[in-house]
Amino acid sequence: MKKNIISVITLSLFLLTIGFASCLASELAVTNVRSSSGSYSVTFNNSLTVKSLKLKKVGDNYFVVLPEYVAKNKRVYPQARVLTKEANVALIDAMLNGKTSTNTALKLEYAVKKISQYQKKSNLKAFVTIVFNEALELEFKLISTRNGLWLAPASIKTGDKYKQIVDILDKDLSDSIEREVIDKYNKIVNDEY
Repeated sequence: MKKNIISVITLSLFLLTIGFASCLASELAVTNVRSSSGSYSVTFNNSLTVKSLKLKKVGDNYFVVLPEYVAKNKRVYPQARVLTKEANVALIDAMLNGKTSTNTALKLEYAVKKISQYQKKSNLKAFVTIVFNEALELEFKLISTRNGLWLAPASIKTGDKYKQIVDILDKDLSDSIEREVIDKYNKIVNDEY
């Protein structure tokens, strides 16, 4: 009986350790936060910066206001979404108190969740949704240029100009994302996806 209890405890600790390690591997951590005129730039996992975030206080609670693109027809398109409560709490805490993660070994993982082909004749070829560490969703655009396809980061219109709100700081990550998106887009265009 004692042996079985010890085996169960050992197995439980092992599973807990695996769960904890996988949680750390996919953690979306705020590693830097900057504020200017009520607008924040937040860096996640030392690899990705999202700009033009704001805090809104309602009663005793704070909410993160994420960038949106407003089209000519006044339709609003969110350019970013926080998908988990944990990521939202960490983001608010970082923006309010400057509290950032000290873990510098955190990896930023991604998944291309959606590619929507743009149907009109244009250099814009597709809208792309990418999720980072299952906690942050960002919008991108796939653009055709003289040099081929290019993955444009999320942007918002300010006056007559567009302001890029996402910077992928890790070049290898940026190249990997762009290659995967272009490959998937080409498969969609060729009806292989």
